[in-house]
Amino acid sequence: MTDRPSRFIRRGSLRGRSQTFGSSEQTLGNGTGSRSSSRNSSFQNFFSQEDMNDLESGRSSSFIQNGNGTEDEDVYSPKLRLKRFGPRLGFLWGWLFLRRAGGVVSNRLSFLLLRNAKITRIILASIVCFLGFLFVFSLGVQLELRKEGHGFYFQLQWQDLDDDLQQSQGPWIFGVVADLDRNSRVSKNQSQPNNAVWKSYFKRGKLSRVSDNNFTVEWLDKGDGVEIFSKMNEDGRGMELSDLCRFQNRTFAPDDRTGIVYEIVNPLGGISGNSGLPYVATRYVLPDGDGNEVKGFKGEWMTVKDGCLYVGGHGRERTDAKNGTHIESYNPMWIKKIDARGHVEHIDWSRNYNAVRDAVGASFPGYLENEAVVWSSKRRKWIFLPRRWSLEPYDDEKNEFRGWNKIIICDEDFLHIRMLPLNMELEEEKGFSSAKFVPGSKDTLICALRTIEHEEKKVYETYMTIFSIESGDVILPDTLIGKQKYEGIEFLASADM
Repeated sequence: MTDRPSRFIRRGSLRGRSQTFGSSEQTLGNGTGSRSSSRNSSFQNFFSQEDMNDLESGRSSSFIQNGNGTEDEDVYSPKLRLKRFGPRLGFLWGWLFLRRAGGVVSNRLSFLLLRNAKITRIILASIVCFLGFLFVFSLGVQLELRKEGHGFYFQLQWQDLDDDLQQSQGPWIFGVVADLDRNSRVSKNQSQPNNAVWKSYFKRGKLSRVSDNNFTVEWLDKGDGVEIFSKMNEDGRGMELSDLCRFQNRTFAPDDRTGIVYEIVNPLGGISGNSGLPYVATRYVLPDGDGNEVKGFKGEWMTVKDGCLYVGGHGRERTDAKNGTHIESYNPMWIKKIDARGHVEHIDWSRNYNAVRDAVGASFPGYLENEAVVWSSKRRKWIFLPRRWSLEPYDDEKNEFRGWNKIIICDEDFLHIRMLPLNMELEEEKGFSSAKFVPGSKDTLICALRTIEHEEKKVYETYMTIFSIESGDVILPDTLIGKQKYEGIEFLASADM
């Protein structure tokens, strides 16, 4: 019985404190009488007597100018009983008003929050949610309105740090990187094999849009490109770089022999006024399969999806070189997902890979070899451009003549898959080895590499092409890059930066 009266007394005290608008002579806890009198009082009673004294002393020598340029002494307002404040007293008046108003608002909020705990919880939850949204959007997420079918949908979409490049209308600087296979080894001293190094070529060019249906290519590096070196190897092989991808404003390339993902540091070095030359540094080491293997992962393609870097391989079972029906391992059916903090997740993609090959009639023992896979954030689609396609079992020699000239478009869950023929000649020697969306095209144009490889004859050629993934029309016909096997392409910067 004693708790209830004391609780009411405490609330009454708070109510009286929050309702006091009168002068400093008025006591706290007057109740409704104080509240009523404060409403009818003059505006002067809003300030304490001490504030009024400061205000009056500051105004004693103030003047305002009339329209004729002469100075007239301030006059009092009969309504507010305060002098019209001149320019010099504006800040003083505003500061006093905010100080007094802040105290009143603070009392009101304290009374409201302490009286109603439910409102307090709602306000605190709203503040936490607001701060959470600010944190999420600071990581590179934006809200985007998109159209699908007959409706419009809102979606949260991750944006990489090179979004300015993706909005650029060109010209653009791009780079291609080579996979030299066994030719990548360079021995500085034949008598000391441990001093051997492995190399690749990094070649830059400039792509310009002349018109909607016309592009031109200008090479910025001579010959095969800049040589980049590493001492990392597996069983005497290394630096067989098979793709290029921009992630968090850095340029990465996977080695399909060692499983190492290199960063190409200073990718614009030597061009566009940048000093130094490009070089590689080890960033990640990806093991094969589920991540518990000694062998390095054979990464063949890279793309960015929802703020993470995806690294994938051929996407077919590893079989005997001469007997494509004998399965040795399912490790190439796994992919790697690297988040912004560098954490690596190993994902079994067997269902997705098999769904794609089944859709084009290449079920086992037939196969697809995928070296060009890209994710479209605007379309929320996966785009596959296989290097090889076959209805027959894998054969090491015949595989060099199983090219492809179509693209495969899949939804995010691989439930709806369609194939789009490209208006280009089917050349059995040529297959896609890398692909990226042309910046500023809103994910409608793809720039891809098509490669010829005859390892026994040492014959290699790489061509660059641009086509529409909506119509299949070729915008830039095959343009020879060089007599090397370039297996990675990426746009590095806007050329007019």
